[in-house]
Amino acid sequence: LFMGGSASTYTLIIASCVLLGIGEGVYYPLQSVFVKNWFPKQERGRANAAWVVGQSVAPAIAMPFFAYLIAGFGWRSNFWVCLVLGLIPFYLLWRHAADTPRQHKSINEAELAFIEAGQDTPGPKGEVIPLKARLSGFVGNYRYWLLVFWYLCLQCMYWGLITWLPSYLKTARNFSWQEMGWLASLPFVLSIIFKVSCGFLTDKIGRSAPILMAAMFFAGCCVYLGAVTEQKYLSAILLSLAVAFCTMGTPVAWTLLQGLIPGPSMSTASGIMNGLANGLASLAPAMIGFFINTTGQYSGGLLCLVFTGAAATIAAGVLAVKRY
Repeated sequence: LFMGGSASTYTLIIASCVLLGIGEGVYYPLQSVFVKNWFPKQERGRANAAWVVGQSVAPAIAMPFFAYLIAGFGWRSNFWVCLVLGLIPFYLLWRHAADTPRQHKSINEAELAFIEAGQDTPGPKGEVIPLKARLSGFVGNYRYWLLVFWYLCLQCMYWGLITWLPSYLKTARNFSWQEMGWLASLPFVLSIIFKVSCGFLTDKIGRSAPILMAAMFFAGCCVYLGAVTEQKYLSAILLSLAVAFCTMGTPVAWTLLQGLIPGPSMSTASGIMNGLANGLASLAPAMIGFFINTTGQYSGGLLCLVFTGAAATIAAGVLAVKRY
């Protein structure tokens, strides 16, 4: 952020964005380990929902806020404000958190006993675990790879929708710029509600796979209905619901992962799942563009996401049959 705010060339701006993306990439595996270590399994749905919901709250607030900053103070102000905001969690984690409950100076015996009694697999003890040993904890587990595939489908649908939705609504559905203002925030507002609800639901029923199955099934249905309906407002609402449905599975997926993978392998398994899913999903906007060009219609691009949702539903269905 400092490099981007002080950049004098376009190349430096791009380099700062690349470094920012690399830094953000390590967050997912680390937070997954943190949640697994600090929360008993019956509370992880809500714990994962608490941090994942920030991905919906932030865009809903940030878009109008940073638009105001750019208009009043120039584009560099965005980098400086983000730099300052980033120091807040840095301080809180540095001063008030620890990798494991036993390492925290302020935790009492009752809290420690409650957390450790709800742990399904032991967490790391501080020693360095060889890579081969960490990989052996999940590489041969087909349930893990089904979850990775499901998460890849989710990311493809999410980034495909988020990338193409504004263009689709403006070009294919003829929305005005004034209407586009509230429509831009609608998917994120709905996602907040869905994510929080699913966090509580996961902890209540004690299973994750049925929710993952329902999330992508209804997301695919909403994309299909949003593409074929002739009512433009109904189309916008349905596609916004599709975003909310597919993202509501995010905290549930991480909760399931934390139950599947033993503690010493957690960071490695999380990094591989997040890296593969986001790396391959970055091609989703190009894939949708290809189908739009091939069919000559926006609906052609959207319908390819319906098949993505169907594939994810089948993968989650296998996990549901196995009682996950």
